[in-house]
Formats: sequence, structure tokens, C-alpha cells
Amino acid sequence: MAAFNGEHYIASQLESIVRQDRPPDEVVIVDDCSTDGTIKILEDFFEETVFDVSIIKNKKNIGYVRSFEKAIQATSGDLIFLCDQDDFWFSDKISRIESTVIANSKPVIIINDLQITDENLNPTGYTKLAQRRRIGLSDEYFVVGCGSAFTSEFRSFMKSIPVDLITHDVWLHRLGRLLGCRVVVSDVLQYYRRHGKNASSSAHSEAGNIYIADMLKKSKRRFRGEGRLEYQRRIRLIDIFGEAMDKWQQQVDINLPDVRFDQGRAILEDERKSFFLRQEILDSSKLKSIILAFRLQTMGGYKWFNGYKSFLADLVWR
Repeated sequence: MAAFNGEHYIASQLESIVRQDRPPDEVVIVDDCSTDGTIKILEDFFEETVFDVSIIKNKKNIGYVRSFEKAIQATSGDLIFLCDQDDFWFSDKISRIESTVIANSKPVIIINDLQITDENLNPTGYTKLAQRRRIGLSDEYFVVGCGSAFTSEFRSFMKSIPVDLITHDVWLHRLGRLLGCRVVVSDVLQYYRRHGKNASSSAHSEAGNIYIADMLKKSKRRFRGEGRLEYQRRIRLIDIFGEAMDKWQQQVDINLPDVRFDQGRAILEDERKSFFLRQEILDSSKLKSIILAFRLQTMGGYKWFNGYKSFLADLVWR
């Protein structure tokens, strides 16, 4: 867990961890220089727990991504859960995820669905996965850090994350997709509290109906305002990620026969070509950009963006 000024909500999250039907073996919390009562809550709460607890206090504020990175490296278990300070786990979350790991019998990265609530944990009737599916988004790109867990083989990959380009959870699940070792659990295993001060936000994180038109409007703003810089950033990230994956493969000290490294490299190259082509669309005349857009659509390159919605945006708003 990464904590920062979480005194309003962190106690209920801690309580939900203590009440697990399969208790954790250890809890590692990195506090990022909280100025409220977070530290006292942590220290008081864990005085009589039956499992090991480590509270690491940062000497200076390093941000939540670096704090999670630090917490992950301090763990010692075989199965690592990411935990936000303001959510609430259902009592069978650990046992259900552990069962999924055992059933897969290989290194795995797992993510479960979450019930969206208000700040008082009142359910809204919407879940993260349902909100994504409502607007036609694939489960393949479903990412939320606090719903994630992974086996310890991936621990060493979760460091030196380029925080100016990507968050820790997207970094993790990107690896899982590339290597074919990611599992999406459709069951809701926790509450996802929304209170206006969350570190993460997206349209499908909120309660209420969301529509394709809303996503198209956002695509239009990104296309006109941030397209070139965004694509340059993504191409840079692809290169960094490929280097990190190669380095991690050399460091992993066990045989990973079910982890498809060659497939991962091929996917990265396909993604790289798609971003170069879409960048060319931005720099081309109207007619040429339409031709290039159909080429990108034919080669399946829009899967790296927002699918057919990005294709339509390139045709309409170029």
C-alpha cells in the first residue's frame, strides 16, 4: 500500500484486510510524508495484528508510483496485492485471488472487478468492468491498480518505472498482456470509493451512464491538442519497455515456459509501427490522411488507440 494523508478512509481499508478469511502473511505500507493522522492510525491499528506489518516512512515526498514501487520491492511473499488507502476489500478477496493463481499454475498477473461507491461506501450499482463494456471497451485494456495482484516473479520488473511516461499499474498489466500471463476475474471483490480526491480518474471510474459520444469528444480534444506529443511519448515508452522486458528476462532465475517473450517483442514492434503511422496521419494532407487511416484500420493498428472510435476521429476531425 502507498499512503498519503489518508486519515479519512484508511482505517476502513485496514479493517477489511484484517477481516480476510485468508489473512495476509505480511502488509507493507509506504507513507509518502503524510501531514495528517495517517501514521498514527497505521501504528495504532497494527499493534495487535497476527501478521507481519512494515510501515516505511519516506524522508521526502516521491509520489504514489515511486511509493508503490518501493513497497513492492520490500515484500517477501509469493503473491503480491496492490492496495489503495481508500477502498474496501470483500472478506474473500485474498482467498479468491489465491485460488485463481493456483488454478493457473504459472506466473500470473490478475485483476478483479470493483463495485463503484460514493465516499461513504454506498454502492452505486455500477462496476468498473460494466462501465467499460457499456462503451465497447475491451477487457484486455482494463487496468486498475487497487484491483491487481501478481506472483513474485514480476517483483523485479516493478522497479525503475519511467514515472513521467506511465503509472505502475499500467506498466504491470502491459507486461501481462504482452507475455500472455494476465487473467481478468469478472467477480466483484472490493468496493472502489470515489470521493473527489482520488489519485486516479477515468470516465469508467465514475457512476452513471457513459456513452460513446463522450469518448469521441475526448478523442477529438486529444487529437487536436496532444496528438503528436502523445505519439512521441508512446513510441519512447515502447522502446523503454522493450529494453526493460529484455533485462527482466535475463534476471528471472526460474524457467518460464508459458511466458511468451517472442510474442511480446512482436507485439511491441506492431504497436510501434502503428504509432508511427498514426503520427504520419496527423502530418499529412486530408486525402492522404484518409488513405493512411484506412491502411491503419486494415492492419488492425487502431487496437492500440480506441478502436473504431479513433478510426472515426481520424476520418472526421483531421
